[in-house]
Amino acid sequence: MWVHGTAFQPEEPVVFSARRGWGGFFRGNPSVYDKLSHQWAGPLSVTHWFHVAVPTPVILDGVRPRFTRLFLLYHADQAWLRQVHLWDGPRRVHGFDLSGVNATGTHQHELDDLNTFRLDESRTIRFALGISVQVEFQRGQLSNLHLGGGEILFSAAGADFEV
Repeated sequence: MWVHGTAFQPEEPVVFSARRGWGGFFRGNPSVYDKLSHQWAGPLSVTHWFHVAVPTPVILDGVRPRFTRLFLLYHADQAWLRQVHLWDGPRRVHGFDLSGVNATGTHQHELDDLNTFRLDESRTIRFALGISVQVEFQRGQLSNLHLGGGEILFSAAGADFEV
């Protein structure tokens, strides 16, 4: 089951967000570039949570399917995925800590180790699968004059279920 990246929602307001035909685009660091001093001003980094719900089959062939893998297609520039949490309705069922991983760059066209998250054990989802993604946004740099620093584009999210 998959959802398009335009379904992603920030938990709190971000500096800039847009829905495009190719996904949900977000800038999260409120830093600004001072043309007179040629310096960036603002926080070095800011984190934001983004959430998306994945359609979840309840019963297939008389059996509750089990959730096995998560896919998160994205492109991050001056931004890093830090945590991914999986929810069964109101209950958190799994978390992936990516704080020591360089989860940035282009991971939207092919499945790879930075956009595919495998559960050690499959899990029954009783209500609905929710995905929460924490992203760290760096402020702008002189070599990269993005307004607002880091940005992320979510292209799609999906999940594998087995019976």
